[in-house]
Amino acid sequence: MTTSATNLSVTTIGGNIDLENMLDSSVLVSSLVTGSGSVDLRQSGGGDLTFGDVSASTSATIINQGGSVALNGTLVSDSLAVTATGSLSDGDSGAISVAGLGTVSASDITLGDSAGNATSFGGLIFTSP
Repeated sequence: MTTSATNLSVTTIGGNIDLENMLDSSVLVSSLVTGSGSVDLRQSGGGDLTFGDVSASTSATIINQGGSVALNGTLVSDSLAVTATGSLSDGDSGAISVAGLGTVSASDITLGDSAGNATSFGGLIFTSP
């Protein structure tokens, strides 16, 4: 689904969540949760993405072509791919649990640096210029 929204929240019992947001300002993603499936969010208009909860039984893919990504809530997935032209962070209390491989690429990556963070990857590949 293609949208232009400043606040996104999607929950499914089964199936995938596939969103492309075209808005050119900051977006709050309060919740993207699948009972069984994947999460795919692409922000192509620009602006920063701030996440609450993300849960996917298979994979989570987050791409921001014009800003930063903040994973400030709880993220649970079998695999994770994040690409941002800006920074990638998990705030003061972000909790990231990826059973398999996480692949992250951003201009600056700051994960697991606060006492309130819980960060776990089965494997991790990161790219930051």
